[in-house]
Amino acid sequence: MVPSDTCGRCTATDTLKHLLTACGEGRTIWQYTKPILARVFVYWSPKRRSAILWVIANVVIFGIQQHTNLTLHDYMDFLHRTRWKLMGRKCGRDLVGNCLTVLDTY
Repeated sequence: MVPSDTCGRCTATDTLKHLLTACGEGRTIWQYTKPILARVFVYWSPKRRSAILWVIANVVIFGIQQHTNLTLHDYMDFLHRTRWKLMGRKCGRDLVGNCLTVLDTY
């Protein structure tokens, strides 16, 4: 908690939306994430919806980290590591199937 609503990285109002989509590498990371979400939403099967929620959750988790110099490359590494962990568990494969293969095209 801080006494001000000013972003610690820039002078804008600090909101979750600002942090995830506008501040620092947030804009680049969001532009990278949007096509992934669009590809997964095409058929709306339960596994695809689960994959979408997984991607969105990881954008938020990555975006709220306290490091100020995280890059798109860091985000891509983060996604691949968390995907590897998810797919390494039987429940993860049952949850999302192969819907996260869209990450391999970027």
